[in-house]
Amino acid sequence: MNSQKIFTGLLLALFCLKCLAQNKPETIQELETEYDQHFQNSRESVFIHLNKNKFFENENLWFASYIYDLKKNIPGFNSTNLNVQVFDNTGKQITSKTYYIFQGKSTGSIDLSSLQLSPGLYFLKASTSYIRQVDDSLSGIQAFQVLGETAEVSTNTQMQEYDLQLLPEGGHIVTGINNTIGVKLSSSFEESYNELPGFVLRNNDTISRFKTNRFGMASFTLKPNLTDDFEVILILEDGEKINQKLSGFESRGISMTVKDFNEDILISLKTNSETRKQLEEKKFFAAIHREGKIKDFSFYFPENQSEANITFPKDSLFQGVNVISIFNESFEPLLERLVFNQPEKNIEFKISGTKKTGDSIKLRLSQKRKEDQVASLSISILPVETKAYDKNSSIISSFLLEPYLRGNIQHPAYYFSEDFSERRRMYDLDLLLLTQGWSKYEWNDIFKSESKEILERKQGFSIKGTIFKRNTKKENELFLRNEASGEFGIINIQPNNTFEIENLFIEDSTQFSIGLLNDRNSKLSKPSVRFQVYPEVLNSSLNMDQLDKVLSVPTERVLSNIPENFVSSSQMLDTVVINGRKKKDDKDSKTGNRLSALADEFIIDEKDEMSYYYITDLIAQNGFVVRRTPASVEIRSRVPFSLSGQPPRPIIYLNGARLIGDLGILYNITTSQVESVYINKSASAGRGLNEGGGVIEINLKKGSSNSGNRNTLNSIIANNGYETQKRYYNPKYNSYSSKLFEDYGSIDWKSEIFMDSAFIDFKILNTLQKNIKLYMEGFTGNGELISEIIEIDIN
Repeated sequence: MNSQKIFTGLLLALFCLKCLAQNKPETIQELETEYDQHFQNSRESVFIHLNKNKFFENENLWFASYIYDLKKNIPGFNSTNLNVQVFDNTGKQITSKTYYIFQGKSTGSIDLSSLQLSPGLYFLKASTSYIRQVDDSLSGIQAFQVLGETAEVSTNTQMQEYDLQLLPEGGHIVTGINNTIGVKLSSSFEESYNELPGFVLRNNDTISRFKTNRFGMASFTLKPNLTDDFEVILILEDGEKINQKLSGFESRGISMTVKDFNEDILISLKTNSETRKQLEEKKFFAAIHREGKIKDFSFYFPENQSEANITFPKDSLFQGVNVISIFNESFEPLLERLVFNQPEKNIEFKISGTKKTGDSIKLRLSQKRKEDQVASLSISILPVETKAYDKNSSIISSFLLEPYLRGNIQHPAYYFSEDFSERRRMYDLDLLLLTQGWSKYEWNDIFKSESKEILERKQGFSIKGTIFKRNTKKENELFLRNEASGEFGIINIQPNNTFEIENLFIEDSTQFSIGLLNDRNSKLSKPSVRFQVYPEVLNSSLNMDQLDKVLSVPTERVLSNIPENFVSSSQMLDTVVINGRKKKDDKDSKTGNRLSALADEFIIDEKDEMSYYYITDLIAQNGFVVRRTPASVEIRSRVPFSLSGQPPRPIIYLNGARLIGDLGILYNITTSQVESVYINKSASAGRGLNEGGGVIEINLKKGSSNSGNRNTLNSIIANNGYETQKRYYNPKYNSYSSKLFEDYGSIDWKSEIFMDSAFIDFKILNTLQKNIKLYMEGFTGNGELISEIIEIDIN
């Protein structure tokens, strides 16, 4: 089939750059200022790590989402609310929930059975309000499939269509000089290819040959003229020929070629003799830039020469994608090229030991690092031959590559996979940037005089309400108590009878008690109140244009051989190394679910009273550093995840009341006085009320009575808030030796691994697999990105 289409988007975009509005800069300083102003609001992006992409109907989907500041190359520490939505394959929203973000990471789960999803393809989107305002395309999107026999069986009889695109490096083809031409073969089914032979013809005679890579990309050099006809032909594996005419030659202009020489980047600018006469003493400007960072300088073509060569040491480039732009003396953009600067890898992981213990396997994850940084990881553990996990993208490709290219990238994770040689990957990556590397932003958007409005990141939730029938002379304040956490506050009522409470970190359906406070006698009375929690539950449809990068996920068209009850509805709780004694029924604590992987509840018995005289002694043995002095008590976490490295403090409750500041009240409390202690070491426990030190709840034997009176307080239920954290549980399959489990089953999921030492031990379920794979994603506090696949021989 002959394709008569030619991809001219890049060429037209660059031509349009010459037609910018009158507000282009006049000096290099103005260029820098306008560029900086355009990126005043840092762009943030989300990567979603799923425990797998193919699920049985009554399984749970588990995820860890990572938020990254693309300008600073560090985790996005400023946002707290992650909106997670599920859409069907038409973009219609099925559900929307909010999850708490701590230090740039959010974890959670979605009960697929409760959504009653039919077998088919669905999409999970994770975003923040800030990202949706700045650039919604940077939201995280993952495709997932619910397995089963579908009502519609795909019998796609559409003929495969090909689009052969020819793209000049830099955007221009100039006659009389050598130009680099990129080749990209696209198909309607996004298939991969073996090396395809290609031919360059002049007047139907072959003048050069080339071969494509696995993604249908290649390049060749051409010295064209205006009188001859040029054509490119690719031969597919079945012998079909795809051809494309090459046109758009310019008799005057400049061409660009970029070469990578290990330590340096060479930019070669060439022109022909006719153009060279017009370049005498003409000043040009070169800029290397990314996300508001820019390095620039001026240059001239050497006297009597038609080529200007510029060399950059790679260590002067920015991490990841760099945009090279060439301007004339009027600051009209002439040429543009994207290059990639591979970041240094400072951390390596390996499994240094395995040990079978009953129905579990103990794994030791070790790290070798050059810098002292805490790593936050999530790990999916699956059978070695799994078909359920899509490795199409990774946290590295999602943050260092995909935000800078338009259109779909085939298998972006390939360019950072150590399964292939680095030389091959970097060569293919440069071809990608040559053939698809037109920047996601336009210079005419940058060259605007007005400054960008600095956007604020909202923290938590707000409650806005109205009070009816109050005595304005003496009822001007509200008493509000969170019945889940025990916290309370006094809120001013505005003259128009409205009130607002900001920065609340509450779970969905949190109960509040609210009362009108009498200014004169401090007595409470029931108010008549109307209120709303903000932001409201996000409700939107999915922009189908955003699905290009995930629609290439392979799906099982029909899977009708799933035995009934292959996955049991019963749960097997995940195993952990630290053995707590959970003697009460699992239920929600004040600030986190008791099923958290890092949570333990102790019912104090005689053995505890003999082992730990003070209750602080028991706390010290369960993940916290306790410092007792005659004047005070200080408690900090042993496993921090903070930029400062300072161990954070936990939230502490005594009989339901939160202890603020001085902990001296704990000094003389003996273990024999305590009925129970709940400890949650998770950094995200506390819903943002603390600095990541976890939660401790102490309940004395005599208990305590709630303050307040039901006759003087109204009860209200928050209609939005954070989803409750749940601890991962292993699905119970009726066979761990079946092909069905090996293809689509899940062994374990670890969403909250914090490594601040040389190794960490954790347990996984022993499913009697001989080999398993660990799919690991994460980042460090200073922004290094981690993506590893580790195969383990259990025997």
